[in-house]
This record gives sequence, structure tokens and C-alpha cells, in this order.
Amino acid sequence: MSKEGILRLRGEVIEALPNTLFRVDVPQLPQPVLSTLSGKMRRHRIRVVPGDWVELELTPYNLERGRVATRLSPDEAAQLRKQRATSTPPQSTTETE
Repeated sequence: MSKEGILRLRGEVIEALPNTLFRVDVPQLPQPVLSTLSGKMRRHRIRVVPGDWVELELTPYNLERGRVATRLSPDEAAQLRKQRATSTPPQSTTETE
């Protein structure tokens, strides 16, 4: 299996679920992604808790499930939080008369 079609996105863990599953909020996607830890993260016992920023691997076939590839350093996470805070939410296009 080749890694050519893999999408790598960054997001914030919003919920920890049983069996090393996590809900990750990715700013580029409309809904949270259900993701599991990669094998190397399990082997080296890297802890992921809600509030951590992680890098996900997604396939273009299913954008609702992914794999947590890496946990980002606190410096990178702080930069991403600042970017998210400064970005403005999209305006509603509906008008009332």
C-alpha cells in the first residue's frame, strides 16, 4: 500500500474514548474525526490527552476516520491556537427582511 494518497492534517483532541480512540477537531473539516493511535505511538507509550494538538493521517476515501501520527510540541500547539483564535468564523449568508 502506497502513502501517496494520504492527507496529513493537524487538529486538536477534544475527547478521549476507550481503546485509544480520540475525537479530533480539524479546522479544515466540518465535523470531528474519529481517530486511533498509530502503532509507533502505542509502542513508545506516547500519551495523548484532550487539548493536545496532533497530526492526523487521513485517506481521501473516508474523511471521518483517521490515525494519530504524531503529537505536536507545545510550541507548535501554541502557534496553532493563536492562528485559530485570530481566524474569523464565516459569516452567515441568510438575510432577514
